[in-house]
Amino acid sequence: MKKCPYCGKEHPDDAIVCSIDQSPLVVAEVATTSNSPKQHTIIIRRFTVGSLFKIVAIGCTISLFGFSLLMGLFALLGAHTVHWNRESLTGASGLMQAIFIGVVLSIAFTIIGWIGCAISFWIFSKFSSLKLDYIVDHKSNETDAHT
Repeated sequence: MKKCPYCGKEHPDDAIVCSIDQSPLVVAEVATTSNSPKQHTIIIRRFTVGSLFKIVAIGCTISLFGFSLLMGLFALLGAHTVHWNRESLTGASGLMQAIFIGVVLSIAFTIIGWIGCAISFWIFSKFSSLKLDYIVDHKSNETDAHT
């Protein structure tokens, strides 16, 4: 018997790679489990538009809204970091305007980025597949098993 050192699935002796994660197989006696995280690879032929939207929305919201909120906090403290109609806003009005700007930027860039990524990955999928490496988070797997 051969065993996958990453996922632990057992395979017949004539198998070379794991049918789940394409990792090279080892003799079952040699395979040991360790507590260190293992890198896995998946091959993606096409993304769903919903998955792409989530990825782009998370990136845009955290970066753009976070930056706008930071500039709003600086404006609350008196810095001239928020501008509207060529006028600096400070204090509470600067913070409120920065929050509004952050929301608008996040929504606009999410939609534009999502459409761009969807078209780009659709074209890319016509020529190749995408190989992604990831590390399994055992804590979230334990939580998911209990829910």
